[in-house]
Amino acid sequence: MEIKSIDHIGLIVQDIEKAVRFYTDVMGFALTGEITPWAGSAEECAAMQVPAGTEYRCAMVQAPGGISIQFMEFSAMQSNVPLNTRGAHYLTFMVDDIHGWVKKLEEHGCTAMSQPLSYDEFGQTIQWCYVTDPNGIIFELTSAVS
Repeated sequence: MEIKSIDHIGLIVQDIEKAVRFYTDVMGFALTGEITPWAGSAEECAAMQVPAGTEYRCAMVQAPGGISIQFMEFSAMQSNVPLNTRGAHYLTFMVDDIHGWVKKLEEHGCTAMSQPLSYDEFGQTIQWCYVTDPNGIIFELTSAVS
């Protein structure tokens, strides 16, 4: 048995339209699965550990390079687990111009958690910083410096 690849990343958001708009318009992702409403069956809800009959909407976007992100927005349900808390989880995007991306993202409602920092690894300098998107999702930008 082996893991062949990562199929997609699933993220719960509070505003699915806002998430799709940001990742397609600003980040350059392609919308590959329209925003679709679902009413979870008892079995689906149990598997997702949400109350029976919970309604949700989902959409799929695909990043340049191929990985997909599925956004899910649950209606009329509050989680007792804080979403996207620091240190919990994040996405990482390899970019060509980290400073340019930080500027562009801040112009579109994102918040850089720091200026780009750097470290040396295997003889190469890597720049990185964490950013929160308009939905509060934390992601990392990383760039290799020549």
